[in-house]
This record gives sequence, structure tokens and C-alpha cells, in this order.
Amino acid sequence: MDRFLKIAEKLIGNVEPSFKRVNFYHKNSDLKAFITDGCIKFETPVPLSVVDLPYDFIVPLEPLRLILKDEKSDFVSFELKEKQVIISFGNQILMLPIPKKVDRWHEPMGDNFFNWKLSELIKILNIGSIVCSEGDYVVLNVGRDKISCFGSDGHHITVGTSGCETQTNNFIACIPYVSVRHMVKASESLKRENINVGLSKLGITILFGKTRLMLCYRQPEPFHYKLVEFAGKLISESYDDLILVKNSELKRAISKLCRFVKKETSLVNCLITKEIMELSAKGEGFYYSFKVPLFKRSKQTVILKFSPMKVRRFLSKSFSEESIFELVRRRYVILKRKRGDLYMIMKTEKVGG
Repeated sequence: MDRFLKIAEKLIGNVEPSFKRVNFYHKNSDLKAFITDGCIKFETPVPLSVVDLPYDFIVPLEPLRLILKDEKSDFVSFELKEKQVIISFGNQILMLPIPKKVDRWHEPMGDNFFNWKLSELIKILNIGSIVCSEGDYVVLNVGRDKISCFGSDGHHITVGTSGCETQTNNFIACIPYVSVRHMVKASESLKRENINVGLSKLGITILFGKTRLMLCYRQPEPFHYKLVEFAGKLISESYDDLILVKNSELKRAISKLCRFVKKETSLVNCLITKEIMELSAKGEGFYYSFKVPLFKRSKQTVILKFSPMKVRRFLSKSFSEESIFELVRRRYVILKRKRGDLYMIMKTEKVGG
């Protein structure tokens, strides 16, 4: 139950109070727990002791979390008495009225199921969403042998890719950014690696054994199709120049810059010459720069701008010893992981010989 509450709190997040509740109902003689944030739906069997309890019931998430907190007992008892649900846990008792209606999982399971790894799903959702903000959508593109996730803030584009056999061709869905972040945060408590994923018009269903989760989505707009096409082609093209930087030095420089630039939307300057990468920020009353030596000399002089906070998030995703920058079409710089599965695309300000 403690693990379920951790998952529930992270999946629901900071939503309106009406969503912050756990719905318990009977289904095929089993007790199920169901939560939703308005987009994500999550249902799991509950191994609890139920004494003479034919009714469905609702428990607000906060009171349930409070009575379970810091208790050593694993045994939770539910019983019905005088039209109230009585929850006993350790030395505590919580009494709640029986509701007139309980929210349930009504949607069918979906179709087009394929096997996948939870870690791979979270990896690409994480990368696709790190440049986005509340109100944005993350674009999921499912092909026959590869799944990709795309995000954009107008200045940076991030792409996460994963190989997977799906038997599906060009399924594109726009998932709300907030729900993606809830999913990423909850994944640490979803102690299962092998999952089944199903795609349907109702949502994206993810099965963890007898537990299931559904992500809502909306149909893409022309902008989303162009984003998928543009970024997909760009990361597959040959580069004009390859620049290698020691990852530890770049992380150190970016971390320092984040202390000077405290807003995610603020951009810093990046000048790449034949031997160094100079990162600099200018504000009211100060100018700060950090020079990073290059592993591999650049053939070009490149100037670009980026958010140090968003680049720092990207660099935190298990990079090797080197950070790889590719100059493509002489207009874009692609920061990528050596494995070739995570990318950040930034537009150049100027390229010289």
C-alpha cells in the first residue's frame, strides 16, 4: 500500500482537489484501486483485508497518506458499519461515508499491443519533455521498428529514440507535458521492467502484469507533424563538422552558468572556435565566461545560444566521457549521446570558416 501511495502521489501531482482521491471498487471478485489526474488513469489490484464490504468506496489521498505514514504495520482492514467505511491501520481508525458514485476504469484494453521495456519508455519521454513547460505537448511517434519522442520550446528541440518491434506504422500522439512528467516521476516506484503497450483511439495503455495505466493524447496539429519530419531527418543526416568536448568540463561550465542565469528561458552565448568552446552570460552589472578545451578541433567558428538549465538536464542523462556536437546543414548544432539515441537540436546564430 505504501508503494501504491507513492505512485499515486506522483501520478496525480498538483491537480485540483477533486482528483486527489483513491477510488476502490470490486471487479471480478477483486478489490481494485483507481486514480486519475484527468489524463492518466491507473488501476491496480489491492491485497487488503476486506471484511463484509460489498460496496465501492472513495478515500481522499491526503487522509490515507497521513494514517499510513510512519506506521510499521502492513495490515490494513476495511469494513462496513452503519453506512460508513471504517479503515483500521495500527492504532488508527478512519471513518468515511459511502459515496453515491465511484470513478472506474471504463475504457477497453485497446489493441496493437507490443512488448517493451519501461526504462526505454521513460528514457524517451524524459528527453522529449525536458525543454517543454506546462501547457505544451510531447509528441510520441511509433513506427514499425523505432519509437521516438519529440519536444520543442521554439529554440531547442529534443529527441529520444528507442528500437522496438511494434507492427505499427506512423502512430503519432500528442501527450500533455504535465502528464508525461507525472509518469516519469512515478516510474521509480513502478518496480517492473517488462511492459506491454497498446495503442488505440482512447489512449496509450501500459500493462504491468495485472496493473495497468493509460495515457490520454490528442491528435497532432500540422506543427507536430512538421516537428517529427524535420527533427527526424536532421538527426539522420551527415554532419559538416564534428566537435568533441570532455563531458565533465562541459557539465562544470554549464553548472556555473546556471548560477548566473536563473531563468529557464534565459539564453547564454556559445562560441566554438578551432580549439575552445567559450560559454558566456551577460547581465546587469556582470559579464561571465567559461572556456572549455575541445577534444577534437573544430573546422568552423560557430556561434549559438541556448538555455544552460535545459542543456544541463540533457547532459545528466548518462553521457559517456565525451559530449558530441555535430554541425548539420551549417545552420544547426546537434548535441547527442554517443549511443545515438538522445539528441538536442539548436539553431546557429553564425557559422564562419
